[in-house]
Amino acid sequence: YVPGNLIYANGHRFVARRFHRDVDEDRIEMPVFEVSTERQAVKPTSAVADSSGLGAVKLRTIAVCDVDLMHQSHISDEEELRFQMGVAVYGLERDRHGGGTAWRWGERALHLRKGVHLRLVNVGSSSAIEQFTRFGYPICTVCGQSVSPLSSDRQREHFATSHEERCGRAIEPIGFYADVVADTLSLPACEDHSTAFSVLEALRMAATRVLDMHLDDLQILVIGHTDREEVDGLLWDPMPGGSGLLDRIRERFEDVAGVAREIVAACPSACETSCIDCMQSFRNAFYHKHMDRHLALQRLDAWGRHLAPDHDIPPRQPTQEPREGSFPVNESEMRLRHLLLAAGFEEGIRGEQLRLDRAIGTTTPDVIYRADHHEDDEGVCLYLDGLSEHIHGNRETEQRDREIRTWLRNNGYDVIEIPVSDLFDEKAMTRHFRRLAGYLREDAIRRRLRCGTEWFHARQEEVGDRQETRLRLVAATMESRFRSCVPLYSLRAAAGNFGEEQMVEPEGWVEPDVRRRLGAGMFVAQVVGRSMEPRIPDGSYCLFRSPVEGTRQGKIVLVQLRNALDPESGERFTVKRYFSEKVETEDGWRHRRIELRPENPRFDVIELDPEQGEQLQVVAELLDVL
Repeated sequence: YVPGNLIYANGHRFVARRFHRDVDEDRIEMPVFEVSTERQAVKPTSAVADSSGLGAVKLRTIAVCDVDLMHQSHISDEEELRFQMGVAVYGLERDRHGGGTAWRWGERALHLRKGVHLRLVNVGSSSAIEQFTRFGYPICTVCGQSVSPLSSDRQREHFATSHEERCGRAIEPIGFYADVVADTLSLPACEDHSTAFSVLEALRMAATRVLDMHLDDLQILVIGHTDREEVDGLLWDPMPGGSGLLDRIRERFEDVAGVAREIVAACPSACETSCIDCMQSFRNAFYHKHMDRHLALQRLDAWGRHLAPDHDIPPRQPTQEPREGSFPVNESEMRLRHLLLAAGFEEGIRGEQLRLDRAIGTTTPDVIYRADHHEDDEGVCLYLDGLSEHIHGNRETEQRDREIRTWLRNNGYDVIEIPVSDLFDEKAMTRHFRRLAGYLREDAIRRRLRCGTEWFHARQEEVGDRQETRLRLVAATMESRFRSCVPLYSLRAAAGNFGEEQMVEPEGWVEPDVRRRLGAGMFVAQVVGRSMEPRIPDGSYCLFRSPVEGTRQGKIVLVQLRNALDPESGERFTVKRYFSEKVETEDGWRHRRIELRPENPRFDVIELDPEQGEQLQVVAELLDVL
């Protein structure tokens, strides 16, 4: 780092940039997180939203890159690195991964997933947080200077006063965050931090002996939740693209689990919880207080040494942030989307505004693709020429578009320009898509496009004109809402927010082509997964209504689980057919058993006991598959 520089997000590449007095701070992406030290959890929020719990604080953050955001920085056994300042790093999953396999480890679920998107948030010095409940780092966002969060009150007061006078902006605590994509071996829904840290550390230390790897080749992240006590424990691979170590742990799990048991059972110092002779090191000092070798031994004995395959975990695509134009809005954009899907490409990103330099301004490509495993590339921008609002056939806008696309190519982006007339030209679209597949390193798609054009015709036959207009994004007015259009939510947002009767902004408003009358409480959400096929095909958009009217028995419902997970997705919300048995007690009727049944016989029924049933919340019922 160069003194006076800060790191911030510029599009999706992180760059060092000097702040000037005249910088417009609103142009810098500074997400706000709600931080809970009690549960060691963070969640995205806004500066004006109410906190979800007592003791939670809000912290603005700046993105960083090329920084090792481990719990203790670069602490090692080398003398000069032992006394660096320890930092508190909390994490969260970003609702996107490449799928994987769920395994049964005794009574536990163990998930091995590829390409999990994680956000690591450095919320401040661990000492400052524990001693003074002081989060973040005192930073001047104008000149970039900072002072240690462990400095005296007088020093920090002088720093704040002098910089406010000199730079014209008040000093505030700032955190840092980094986004990573990593393969993970995870223990979902652990009862507490001690269980997650102790078991995962034992497995990691055992893997160093069985696989001849270094301890830092794998990292541990325990994700807390601001709304519940249980945590998700992750053993993740920091190697870009994955080193294969997690697959090797799974293949030799019996040996790894056996050595892990030896480590926690036979401490040379016979310590009460953990010590430097068994599980502690300088690098894991952040969670020394959570490690308990006796607890790890108890869990390892209870769960055994064998893994049994349970089911496949389907990939999860990103939940798009609400933005104007995030869905195709005309016939040609719809056709481009269907051709891309038919050729084998995933959903692209629509409506994302890219900020260029100050002279050029911004641009919004029709579609953006990013290859997560190629960090040197910013992405591929697709433009439908003839449809963009900037293209009106005059020289000025033509010159501007040329400058924009030249800037993108010079700054790490690839650009593909597709004339609208090419959408109906088989050979032209094959050329465009082979080029796209080459940029994304999708060799299988590139070969398929070279061998045949069934995709071009099959998609047209499969999706007719009526199907293309079954779900239309509209600009809703107060008069049209819940009369001709309903809100579109992600399934997670509908289950987690709509079900708790909190206000949540929809991703958009859509006109579903249904014969029933629309009304308050209805919404559309996409259902991902194959457990409800053939009734609900994977990826279908469905119309729901909340609350459920009448009996729930036999209805397909959206459910939020508190003490259980959907085994297909590993999430706390699920769409299943509801059945229950009740018994009469002195206090009235209560559930004896609840079953959430899939339509696909390849998937297991989710059975809930009375205690779990009390924690279940039925959010909405299915009305139509759109």
